[in-house]
Amino acid sequence: MTRRVTRQSGMTRVDFVVGVGVLALLVSIAGVPGSAGDARLLEIADARIRSAVDLASGLARSTGTAHGVAFDVEGDRVAVLDAHGELVDEEVAGRPPVTDLGQGRLATYVDLVSARFGPAGTVCVFDGEGVPMAGGVVRLAAGLHRRELVLDGATGWVETSVEVLEEPR
Repeated sequence: MTRRVTRQSGMTRVDFVVGVGVLALLVSIAGVPGSAGDARLLEIADARIRSAVDLASGLARSTGTAHGVAFDVEGDRVAVLDAHGELVDEEVAGRPPVTDLGQGRLATYVDLVSARFGPAGTVCVFDGEGVPMAGGVVRLAAGLHRRELVLDGATGWVETSVEVLEEPR
């Protein structure tokens, strides 16, 4: 009697996270037109931060160990960390573990104003099941535009609110 072995095909969570990272990279390469560019630059920074959060959560789920995202407010950088607080291996992550918001077009315009995640401070930590240990808020600014990313500690969802300040008269 012969048995047929079938392979299941599909996308893993890590494949999905890598795809989101590639998409974020493509978005960052796109041109940003004139004065409407501030909002666009915030969208790019938002996508990069979401990509880092998705990567950390996905790695935590796939490895069963804690992972996190550290926000360096002074250096305008976001880094994905393993359970030991070290940068994740680039081969494992499928992309560089550090996203520098102070590079390229973003450098002149986007400011990582603040990041706060409960007792962990500026580090968003995911447990071995990919669930955030605490919710938190990341604030970005570019010109007259402000963006706030809120991570729900119960669900892991990231919500965005956008504010445009009035120009001085």
